[in-house]
Amino acid sequence: MPLSKNIITKLNPRKLKESMLRLPAIVKKDGWKLSYDKLADALYFTPSIVAKDAVLFSVSKELNIYVNASSDIKGIFIENFSANFVKHNEDFKELLNVLNKKEDNQIFVAKDEAKAELYEKALEASLLEIFSNKDKLLYPDKFA
Repeated sequence: MPLSKNIITKLNPRKLKESMLRLPAIVKKDGWKLSYDKLADALYFTPSIVAKDAVLFSVSKELNIYVNASSDIKGIFIENFSANFVKHNEDFKELLNVLNKKEDNQIFVAKDEAKAELYEKALEASLLEIFSNKDKLLYPDKFA
């Protein structure tokens, strides 16, 4: 679900960058956790409930962020995680082994929180790296 044209044109690049730089504090404050939907092959790094005013914005081919109209980042969503993202980001290959506790029929979470935290930090770093490399962005003009 991409952002509507109105919200895309209202994204504030400066505020979005500030939100990116504060990401570790936001993650801690809002209690973000990793979860993997096996059926959808999607990785989520979000609070247990994503803010109602947040919409999905594509940052790169697989990586998306939940963002609100104030340009605050509310979560991260990676589509085609095992089928494609891991192939281009080898550091995340073992993450599926960490997300080994079945929460329901298709959703997996980490049994070992310490191991999951290492991947959470790596995911934050990957997102920052993508934001700093305009060649990897789908909408570089929105992050000027």
